[in-house]
Amino acid sequence: MIKRLQKKTLAYYQFYLKRYKYYDNKYSYTYLSKYPKVESTALENAPEVIFTFWTGDNPLTPNRKKGLESLKKHTGVEVKLITPKNLLDYIIKEHPLHLAYEFLSLNHRSDYLRAYFMYYYGGGYADIKKYSKSWVVAFKKLSGYPNKWALGYRELGAWGVPKIKGKLGEDLKLNYLYLIGNGAFIYKPKSPIAKEWLTEVEKRLDDFLPELEKNPATDFFGKNKNYPIPWAHLTGEVHHPLVLKYYDKVLFSNAILPSMKDYR
Repeated sequence: MIKRLQKKTLAYYQFYLKRYKYYDNKYSYTYLSKYPKVESTALENAPEVIFTFWTGDNPLTPNRKKGLESLKKHTGVEVKLITPKNLLDYIIKEHPLHLAYEFLSLNHRSDYLRAYFMYYYGGGYADIKKYSKSWVVAFKKLSGYPNKWALGYRELGAWGVPKIKGKLGEDLKLNYLYLIGNGAFIYKPKSPIAKEWLTEVEKRLDDFLPELEKNPATDFFGKNKNYPIPWAHLTGEVHHPLVLKYYDKVLFSNAILPSMKDYR
């Protein structure tokens, strides 16, 4: 408990004194170094719509139905549930779904799609969980800052950061206050963050494709033997490092924070 408090105190110290700085090749052994950091670009405002995904043919569970109902009732903006029935309506002709998609677990399909949609469409993304507040103010907040590209709820703790080896993993945990959570956020379309996010996810899918063809997911969560992709490999392990890279382009609002209880 004492060590945890010490780490939390150090994280607040780092954040409020603005001790963290990113520079190109800071993590030269990682994918972050593939692209120089973009300092400025003109972007359209995020459309006031929230995308959420149900990637299987199985029906929503009772808790997921309640979560979807809460999204529609409280957020104050249009909510679009993307399912196998309407997914292809949103896929860009020049950028089809990755060949690995059909072999992915349902959660990894969602992980891939949130990167795809945040790049091409922008707007909000929400896990199907319970929400109790309007997102309208959060959308307006992001639109009010031309030099900011994304908004999310602040990561809840170092425990919410994926386990990544080396200096990058250490810095993510130490600087979790700079990060937005992976369960709900808003992006302006075509942002450099989402571009690098989608590019890296698809690179990882390229690498995994031969093994995925041999060992596709046979359950919702890819728990079958030899399914090759770790749980956070397409979300937190990609998204969190990029948010840290572009920490100066991100805003926070806990108004979009979902309930983390009883959602499955």
